Amino acid sequence: GELALEERQSIEEYQQQTEPVFYHALVALEDLGFGDPALLGSSEISKCSDETAKGYSVRGPNVAGEDVDVDEAKDAIDSVLSPAGFDYVVDDRDEISTTIKWFDVADGGYFSLTIKPNSHTAFGYVSGCRPSDGTSRDPISERVTPQWELEIPNFTSSPTPGVPSEPPTTSG
Repeated sequence: GELALEERQSIEEYQQQTEPVFYHALVALEDLGFGDPALLGSSEISKCSDETAKGYSVRGPNVAGEDVDVDEAKDAIDSVLSPAGFDYVVDDRDEISTTIKWFDVADGGYFSLTIKPNSHTAFGYVSGCRPSDGTSRDPISERVTPQWELEIPNFTSSPTPGVPSEPPTTSG
């Protein structure tokens, strides 16, 4: 983020105020045909990788579903994320897939959406390095996983088209 670490939204506020916004992004995708989401990787919190920064970073879950229309998804997600401060958008499209990222320029972090036509849609997010406001003694051990994430089945029990539940085999 462009703001100095101590001026950014705290990691506690991010978890309480910003992470719930990503649930609304999921709902917007479901309205476009995303289907039942599958959890490809759980969220986690860690200390920032920069040793001089005394902050924390959340890496959100990796969630996948059916492929959706790229332009409809971009508009729907933009209407959810832009009011939350994720208003710098990078749209990278090629013949294989589209990845769109919404950045929070001031506080840092982004939401990433990847759509592979006729295969799947996936999203995830990263908070960027944020300070603790002191309401948590240890933000890592006191991480509260968002309830909506806990309700998404793991992909091994609910495979997503285009995302193999088992490694491909080779015939010999």
